[in-house]
Amino acid sequence: MSGNPDEGGLSPEDRAAIFSALLPGDDLFPPAGDLNIGDTVEGRLEATAPAAYARFLGALTTEKPPALLSTSRLVSKLKDLEADAPEDFAKVLSVIYLCYYETDPVHAAINAMGKRYNTHPQPDGYPLPVFAPSDAPSGKLGWYLPTDQVRRIPIPPGLETNAPGAEET
Repeated sequence: MSGNPDEGGLSPEDRAAIFSALLPGDDLFPPAGDLNIGDTVEGRLEATAPAAYARFLGALTTEKPPALLSTSRLVSKLKDLEADAPEDFAKVLSVIYLCYYETDPVHAAINAMGKRYNTHPQPDGYPLPVFAPSDAPSGKLGWYLPTDQVRRIPIPPGLETNAPGAEET
């Protein structure tokens, strides 16, 4: 399914309406429909869950195009779809969420909340509290046994395993 409505896909306006119904945004976070993530969402869904995406599209395009529906009617259709096909809905929604949270405006909103969000934490990573030597565990931890000293333990009858490589008894 492509983004071309003539080929059974959704128009950019339809995708934006669906995304904004699912992630409407607030005073800080932008609505998902404003972020131009449609092509990315569609490409990932076609690659990872094409059947679920096709069923999702089919369920949402049974009447007027999504962009022409009222927000309340579109939300109602999405709730019905979630109830009728929860696995398909979850697959599609997870891709939409991932694409949404990859955008710069959402990163800026997270940072504006006072949470440090670094889109590329390497090579320095996130700052960690200073490690005090007194926090280190005391005493010896773990042990080492050379391979040539490893011995098979006897397994009592009735406790055998069917693990790969296990001897049949």
